[in-house]
Amino acid sequence: MDNKVFNPMKGVVAESNSGGLPVGNYVGVFKEAEYLPEQEADAMTGEGGRKWAKIVFKWEIAEGEHKSKMAIRETPESSGVKSAFIGVCSLIEGKQLTASSQFDLTKHVGKKYLLTVSNKVKQDGTATNWTHVSNAMPMP
Repeated sequence: MDNKVFNPMKGVVAESNSGGLPVGNYVGVFKEAEYLPEQEADAMTGEGGRKWAKIVFKWEIAEGEHKSKMAIRETPESSGVKSAFIGVCSLIEGKQLTASSQFDLTKHVGKKYLLTVSNKVKQDGTATNWTHVSNAMPMP
């Protein structure tokens, strides 16, 4: 029997509402930065839409209790020097990217990073129940 089938009669309470990783530090391998275009919501249910395009950065946890789980960071699509996208690209590159900097994240696929996973923060500064990668440091 497949243990991954949802059983409504027995279970374990999830560690977080997001299904993501608990807050903490992890060693992860950079996998990709995926572009997700804007998407219309389902006409029948109104669900599943994405108002703006976004980039999803993904690392696979390499060791410990959460080995093989994915750690992610989502950013809006924007290449401005102060954008969250360029901020995460700077973390992956291991150096601050400035105006007119060129970068190539493909050369970092498969490399290990020390990741910090923390709660996402709203614009007003309050933490949410959702977690994401807030820092990534290249490992030697």
